[in-house]
Amino acid sequence: RLKLRPILKILAKYEIDLDTSDHAHLEHISR
Repeated sequence: RLKLRPILKILAKYEIDLDTSDHAHLEHISR
């Protein structure tokens, strides 16, 4: 479990980055 934690943190950060970029992209389209 301890070995998986850093990987999960990286995946979580990656997902957050994707969410924010997608959100900005959608905002750009809706304008």
